[in-house]
Amino acid sequence: MNKQKLITILIIILFFVDLYVMIFWSGSEYVDLSKNVLLSVGQVIAIAGGIYAVKKFGRNNKTGKTVSIFTLGLFFWMLGNIIFATTDFLHGQAEFPSMADVSIFIGYALLLASLLHETRSRNVSLTRIQKLLLAIVALLTSFLVLYFNVFLVFDPATPILVTVATIIYSLADILLATTLILVLILASTYSGGKLFYPWFYLFIAVTCMLIGDALFSIWLDSYLNKEGYYLLIDAVWRLGYVFFAIGLFNLGFIIENIQKKITIDTLALKNKN
Repeated sequence: MNKQKLITILIIILFFVDLYVMIFWSGSEYVDLSKNVLLSVGQVIAIAGGIYAVKKFGRNNKTGKTVSIFTLGLFFWMLGNIIFATTDFLHGQAEFPSMADVSIFIGYALLLASLLHETRSRNVSLTRIQKLLLAIVALLTSFLVLYFNVFLVFDPATPILVTVATIIYSLADILLATTLILVLILASTYSGGKLFYPWFYLFIAVTCMLIGDALFSIWLDSYLNKEGYYLLIDAVWRLGYVFFAIGLFNLGFIIENIQKKITIDTLALKNKN
């Protein structure tokens, strides 16, 4: 079994172990600590995938810079999760809003910045029809996110800081949706090539995060009180990190295989001469 398949299998196994803990340890007093530790492990693996890809591309490479910024965004998401989990462990319930949310917002901005850098560095040009479709999808996504995350759950009795944080999260979700569209455009430019698949995995990852964020906004009280569908939200977020890790590691593996092939071809040419 090669390294690529082994790492992919280990990532998937970790996800199912995580699900097992969430479902079958739900009555244990240590379930929250266990699932937060496992989430952090999943995030560390995704970040490791980014570092591995950057190492193979090189930091001076355009895509290498993109992956560097992208990985930094994932780091801030992990930092936000650690702050959230620590508060939850010490006080029995996480605060909202808190410094965890600030860290997560920074992560959103970095993810978007990384993909903007990639599209500009690759000179991806859109046709008029693509631009029109992009505008329609962006407006539709903005409407849906603001409707479900703000207007539908708005309550005048809610503390102002919670309302403001919810609105900021909604704006961040719109950024995430825009990132999702940019990833999809990037993936389509690599269609037929080896780099298509890692970007497509990242596309799936961003989709999972967007769905998880939407569910979090709708079921905010249930999530903070650990009632109802809060485990479903965690599962969707965790699935996103599975695809982040697989996509980033695959980027590194593809470049590594190309480098090996170039080395072998160069040696064969020298031996022939």
